[in-house]
Amino acid sequence: MTAKADREGLEVVKVFQESKSAFKVGRPVFDEMLRYIEAGNAEGVLCWKIDRLSRNSKDGGYIQWLLQERTIESIITIDSVHLPEDNALILSLQGSMANQYSRDLSANVKRGNLAKLKGGLWPGLAPYGYTNDQSSKVVVQDTECASHIIYAFKAYAKNSVSLSELCSTLNNRGMRSRSGRPMSTSSLHNVLTNPFYYGLMRRSEGDFIGKHKALISEKLWQEVQEVMSNGTVTKSEKNFYTYRDFLTCGRCHCAYTSDTKKGKYVYYYCTNGKKVCDAPRKYLSRKHVDEKIAGIFDDLIFDKELIEIMYQAAIEKEKHDKGDREVIAETLERQLQDLTSKEEELLDTFLAKRVPEDLYDRKMKEITAQKSSLGIKLSQKHDEGRLTFEQTKKIFLAPHRAKKEFLNQNDRQKRKTLENLLSNAQFKDGEIAYIRYKQPFQMLSETPKNGSLPMVLGRRDSNPRYTGSKPDALPLGYAPRCCKNIVTKIY
Repeated sequence: MTAKADREGLEVVKVFQESKSAFKVGRPVFDEMLRYIEAGNAEGVLCWKIDRLSRNSKDGGYIQWLLQERTIESIITIDSVHLPEDNALILSLQGSMANQYSRDLSANVKRGNLAKLKGGLWPGLAPYGYTNDQSSKVVVQDTECASHIIYAFKAYAKNSVSLSELCSTLNNRGMRSRSGRPMSTSSLHNVLTNPFYYGLMRRSEGDFIGKHKALISEKLWQEVQEVMSNGTVTKSEKNFYTYRDFLTCGRCHCAYTSDTKKGKYVYYYCTNGKKVCDAPRKYLSRKHVDEKIAGIFDDLIFDKELIEIMYQAAIEKEKHDKGDREVIAETLERQLQDLTSKEEELLDTFLAKRVPEDLYDRKMKEITAQKSSLGIKLSQKHDEGRLTFEQTKKIFLAPHRAKKEFLNQNDRQKRKTLENLLSNAQFKDGEIAYIRYKQPFQMLSETPKNGSLPMVLGRRDSNPRYTGSKPDALPLGYAPRCCKNIVTKIY
């Protein structure tokens, strides 16, 4: 354009560079240019094409008005000149064509993005923790960044650190933004509130199930949202006591309290809150309590061979049994099909101009959200049976290594283990007098460990039918091969 000005002998008094789209009204540099011309500082406009000047009806109409009023003497493009006396229809037609092109382009982009979203693909720059794979056109995990994301969700879900404290910790761990700068608190907030990390793509068009590999579970994401909405953080204690709120006195049933002597020795003892405890105050050292509590894992240990037999029997039964899980999955699939039909009917109605656009958008978002929710439930339901068996097997095997691991844990890790395992432990004369586990560990503790397999499973006689009450001993059941009936119970 500078070369054209030189060839035409034009004097360029000022150059305006506008970065905003000409399709939108309210461009600051464009408005500044118009004020500059209206003030009499210039007589015309030199631009590459008319569509660079304006692609919306409001700005295009105003430009045309200024040209007709001779406020603008000429508009010169690379291949044409527009003057006040020219046919206004030509300039108007060029502006209208540019406006329509932008509208069509916008609609095509939105339609393409919607098609990608419905196919489970992300139509833009991958969120932090993922990268765009140019060959497959899908987003894949960035291993290094993904580890920071997982740590952030797990740490914040504990409700023990503030967002700023967590941000500082992550930056010290090496977490950096795409530009290489330390992560800001606002950026971390965006990460922790983004459902993309558990597999849900949230856009203005609605919610969609993504094909990308999730970094966290939906449950963990929900826990983080609850912590964030509550806006509270648990204050750290000056002295941390692992067993506080877990131990009670076996004589008076009052709670045990704890104290630190000489700055490093931790003791637990009865508070005697009811003033009825007839035993002298007996202090239990932290080491003594550690050893006694570690011993409770012996009550939960089952023979590994028996665990594997039950697991394999349950898997075999799962292959041949069409139970409630399959029925629920079929129901979800039918509901998805119904929503797809509604979506198509709504689109046909909209194209026939029998429904206004705002109502169409609102209804389409509702349908899309329902489809996304059903899709996630359906994908979880397909793996639910085997996943349940795997989780149950892990529960049975956990006590085999739990005792050694517990003694090697730090105080906070021990506390976390107890929160998942224990409801209450009573001490009497320095020994555990009563113990109450959380489920399903309470069931495991009450089940005979040395009995035969039929004894563990319940009562059986010469007739291999279920004849009596079966104790809630095991999550999974198994009968010997000679029996025709196999009873499996899942909790």
